[in-house]
Amino acid sequence: GDWEVRERLEPSDNSKSEAFKALQPLCSRLLLEADSKTTAKMLDALADKFSHIPRLGLSACTDYVLFPLGMMIVSAGQSFSPSDSQDTPAPPLSTMKNTHAAEAALRCTAQLLLCCCCQREDQALGLLERLAPLVALTHGQAGEELRLEALGCLNQLLLGISRSPSPEVALVLCQEDNAVMVGYLVSSLIKVADAEVGAGAVGSRAVR
Repeated sequence: GDWEVRERLEPSDNSKSEAFKALQPLCSRLLLEADSKTTAKMLDALADKFSHIPRLGLSACTDYVLFPLGMMIVSAGQSFSPSDSQDTPAPPLSTMKNTHAAEAALRCTAQLLLCCCCQREDQALGLLERLAPLVALTHGQAGEELRLEALGCLNQLLLGISRSPSPEVALVLCQEDNAVMVGYLVSSLIKVADAEVGAGAVGSRAVR
């Protein structure tokens, strides 16, 4: 009956509790760790956990996991994106100034999105906004691996949006209110591709 269908689609308190128990030891330390190498290792360990947690339980904890990952992506964007203003605040997480740690944060986020897509429109929009500065990076601002991780994370997010069972998530790119963000992302991708072509032999074919 309808109750049985809901029971299969909605996480039980037990599945959410078990997922939280598995995620909490690493998630609770991510924003407190000051060493970039340790942070990168923690992020890779967290990414590995996602595939071992039942999808419904992991989906119920998406907000909990995206909180530290979102802050890391914002900090990475501030660290590698040039700013015209001298009043721009320092990135809140110094570990994200490290390329390998920033790559690990993007890799971890992409793995989360592979295991469970965004549940709500605000989750999808929040990630699009956070990824935008990193997607727009050129070869003169960041290395190839970091830019590839950013593009891979965006790709996984877009795949999840297109396959989402939630109408509000699936149509997020079509909403008029989101046209500016979508336009910015498309423009950034075109500019990055053109920059790589213009760079000739030193340009990245993979990024292009």
